Amino acid sequence: MIATMVVAGVLAALYVMLIARQLRSARAEGGDSGRSRRLADIEREAVYRRMTGTLDRAEYRDTMAAIAAHDGIERPVFVPE
Repeated sequence: MIATMVVAGVLAALYVMLIARQLRSARAEGGDSGRSRRLADIEREAVYRRMTGTLDRAEYRDTMAAIAAHDGIERPVFVPE
C-alpha cells in the first residue's frame, strides 16, 4: 500500500511539473495577451448573461461569432494539406 501511495505521489508531482513547464513556455511566447483576456471577459459576461436569462439566444450567438472572428484574426488556424 505504501508503494502505491509513493508511486501516486511521484506521478502527481510529475504532472504538476509538466503543467508548470507548459504555462511557463506559453507565457514566454506571449500566449496570454491583454486582448485575449478582454475577449475572455466578454465571453464570460455573455455566458453569465445567457445563463441568467438577460441575453437571448440570437444575441449570444452574435457575441460568440464576434469573439470567434477576433480570435481568428489574432490566431489564425492553418490546416495542412
